[in-house]
Amino acid sequence: MSTPLNQNEGTRIPNPQQKFAFLAFQGQVTVNRVSPVSLKLNKFKSKQLNEAEISLHLSDKQENELSSLLYDHKKEFASDKEPPGAINCHEVEIILDIERPYPPLLRRPAYPASSKSREALEIHITELHTLV
Repeated sequence: MSTPLNQNEGTRIPNPQQKFAFLAFQGQVTVNRVSPVSLKLNKFKSKQLNEAEISLHLSDKQENELSSLLYDHKKEFASDKEPPGAINCHEVEIILDIERPYPPLLRRPAYPASSKSREALEIHITELHTLV
């Protein structure tokens, strides 16, 4: 049972405790159902793309299309669980050599690393060797 008010106010739904009154908008109001895919896409954006830097030159529509494309093909990219080069259905050879001219950061002379850094580096290198 609803009590009609004037046309500008909408319809008030009676409440026995009179704590809340719900007003409808004037005219038709459509409520769109949120699809499970869009919920998963929003979760993907918040977890996987939160550190990504997306160009400011893209419109909102283009940014959403890019996010959707990345979500649709997320299994094709490396993640924290899958190492680089271990892509679904095939392996990719990653060449770590850099041709001359070297970037400025690679031209700097080597400096001694701390013992903690050396240990972490050795562990990382052995993990890389086991991937090959």
